[in-house]
Amino acid sequence: MSGTKTLIFGATGAVGSAAARTAHEHGAKVMLASRGISKPIPRLTSAQEQAGGFERVKADLLDPDSVHAAVAKSGAKHAFIYAALQSTDYMRATIEALKSAGIEFVVFLSSSSIQYDEEPEERGNPIAYKHRQIEKNIADIFGPQRWVTVRPGWFASNTLQWKAMIADGEVKILYPDATFDMISPEDIGRVCGAVTVGGWKAAKGKDIIYLCGPEIRSQRDAIMAIGKVLGKDLRVTAIDENAGFEKVASHFAGAGVPESATHDAATFLINVMKGRTPGDTFTGCIFIGPAYKEGQNNILEYGGQEATTFEEWVAENRQEIPIPGLGQIMESAQQWRVLCPENRQMKAVNSAWQDAMVNKLRALESPLWSQRLKFDACLMLARPLQPCHLPATAVGNSSRNLQSSVSNLSKLESLSNEILDMVVQYLLPEKSDAIGLAFSSERLWPLVRLHIQRQILQCAAPWAGKKIAFQGSYSTDLPASFLDDGLAKRIIGSDGYGSTCDARRLFRGGDGKFITPPTRESVLLEWKGGIIAHAGRILIPSARWEEMEREMQCSDFFPRNQSWVLRNLTTRESVSSEKLGVVVTMRMENYSLQGIAAFTLILLMRTCWTNHPSYSGGNDLNIHRGLWAGHRFDIVAQQFHESEERLEDWCDVTEAVSSEAEELRQKLRRQIY
Repeated sequence: MSGTKTLIFGATGAVGSAAARTAHEHGAKVMLASRGISKPIPRLTSAQEQAGGFERVKADLLDPDSVHAAVAKSGAKHAFIYAALQSTDYMRATIEALKSAGIEFVVFLSSSSIQYDEEPEERGNPIAYKHRQIEKNIADIFGPQRWVTVRPGWFASNTLQWKAMIADGEVKILYPDATFDMISPEDIGRVCGAVTVGGWKAAKGKDIIYLCGPEIRSQRDAIMAIGKVLGKDLRVTAIDENAGFEKVASHFAGAGVPESATHDAATFLINVMKGRTPGDTFTGCIFIGPAYKEGQNNILEYGGQEATTFEEWVAENRQEIPIPGLGQIMESAQQWRVLCPENRQMKAVNSAWQDAMVNKLRALESPLWSQRLKFDACLMLARPLQPCHLPATAVGNSSRNLQSSVSNLSKLESLSNEILDMVVQYLLPEKSDAIGLAFSSERLWPLVRLHIQRQILQCAAPWAGKKIAFQGSYSTDLPASFLDDGLAKRIIGSDGYGSTCDARRLFRGGDGKFITPPTRESVLLEWKGGIIAHAGRILIPSARWEEMEREMQCSDFFPRNQSWVLRNLTTRESVSSEKLGVVVTMRMENYSLQGIAAFTLILLMRTCWTNHPSYSGGNDLNIHRGLWAGHRFDIVAQQFHESEERLEDWCDVTEAVSSEAEELRQKLRRQIY
């Protein structure tokens, strides 16, 4: 049904993302509904989202009013939803809101734990029971041929619960030989998206569609397959039911199962793994015989593609699985650095950067949290407002003299401009000597000042247009762009240590090959040191001191109260300081922390890269695989950005990243209160 307005809930998850992308491929106008509208969509970049005409609306399946508003705003007629297991009325009010607001057809992501015509009991199988009650409410409210429920098997992504153990090289689990079908969430989403757009006709007369993975395999086999893809040997160790129960219950709790139901859900799954499930058509949470074959064939029947094998799924999601050996480097706190491999440069960031920000949150009233870090995006990326061109010589005509009379020029002062310039250049390596010369005469100060400004501007935006990433020490792989054209290998060599060592060696600065780049601020501080060395011996009025200090700072090139734009040159996305509502003060002292932190922390948030998302505060901020990691950036004045050719090709993502920053800030705040 080409052009159908379709509302996809849960697009920030793997199934929802695949459903949204598939719906778009089938010609639908797709609206993405989620609690946090700024969250990234897996496998859908901001540029693709904009080009595809996707729209975002804020809605929560536990809040019927927000659902009604989202449907009304979007004008959608078809919807894809998932189970909000915490709902006390089995989503009845939400389903009513969908229909009353205009939804005519709904696809529900259910569970294959519902065994055909059986009615699951709440205590015996709480997950199946909750899904079944939601199915009944949908059927009751929407009526025949207005809904389809999709019942998939065991998600391949459930194996990600083993990540920490995989990192250690040994996976300790209950019943390693219990079998599951390991279905790819991408396959599930593809079926859901196609049926959501196509409606009852696409369902081919079925209101219940079972989906199964391409083969039944044991947990042990799955772990061996993961090791094979990673190129590492993994050990499998069986644990007893007491230890296993805690792991299974924790898995359900992390999946959003209410606390009151986790015990029963864990008990049911453990019994399934032991083969005690009643009936002869269902075991180990997957179908066997004709039932399994039906679920397997439905992937191709409704999704249009063969089912993804488990090995293929692991390869596609390799970045989510830590390589064995990571546990050794996780014995100490994770460290953070911003890397610019093309320049062989890096900047350290406070190792406890999250904790530092948390400690400052109480004092913040701005919607953008801030904290002075060792890294400053503006110093590294901000291009001067004017071209970096200064006159060849700048010896002034003023005869003001600090230590000689106006009418009595010294022999040095009487030299030609060209010779004086050579003298200054000779003294530049020793800044104190150059400053001493400058302080001897007002005629000589403009020339020395010119050279100071040149040095400062040469260090402006050292990383503009270069690939960068905010990398953590727990990284076991690198952003894809760091591997392009052999960039990382040229730095660290090809010694055959494997991808884990590649990431760790690059983090360490290419084994000593990286340096900390000079910046406008660091160069200015060096020159100020030269000034301080003479301050006690030179009789200069304080007002003139301040004036000379301002003259060194190149303020004309970085004017105050100017609107600036952080630009992702790789994706052609931009963030405007004006739209953020902050003032980016570019002078090199007394920063407006609010403005500087806005660009800096947005950049760190989006370029964050590590394999293990456990930060020092223990809260998973869900930013560890940054969408912008390895991309190229700069910061330019708003007026310069607006003068660019093909300005329409740029996508302004200010609102999205601002919402992400606020959502991240709220997560951090919850660690305080």
